[in-house]
Amino acid sequence: METNKKNMDLVIRLFTDIYSEGDISHLGQFFTTDMKLRDPAQPNFNGGLQQYKTVETQYKNAFPTRSMHIDQMFSSGDSIIVYWTCKGIQKGTFMDIPATGKNFTIHGISIYRFKGDKISEISQSWDRLGLLEQLGVLHAMHQ
Repeated sequence: METNKKNMDLVIRLFTDIYSEGDISHLGQFFTTDMKLRDPAQPNFNGGLQQYKTVETQYKNAFPTRSMHIDQMFSSGDSIIVYWTCKGIQKGTFMDIPATGKNFTIHGISIYRFKGDKISEISQSWDRLGLLEQLGVLHAMHQ
């Protein structure tokens, strides 16, 4: 149980320090150097902390006011599962989409697998379609 508490505390700090405050200089405190990311939004991710820094830098540049909130969190074995909400404004280029200045709110689920006291893998899925609709890139289909 002590390990699960420490892992949950690390994920809470990840959401605060990295995802919300955008301080990616400390990613090495959270992740193994050979970490993996399984995310349909990142199909070309080959692994590793350096590539993940690039991914997070892209998000930080596109959404500098991004804030992420943990709605639910629980543990299972060596993993922490989080249902989250992300809010922000697109102020920079994202996926070749110029800044729109539009607000967004999306939800997602991330599974953080631990190796020792660091995250070795993230498996996640989030509402990319909803994000693109809110940014005005795609129009919501109404019936």
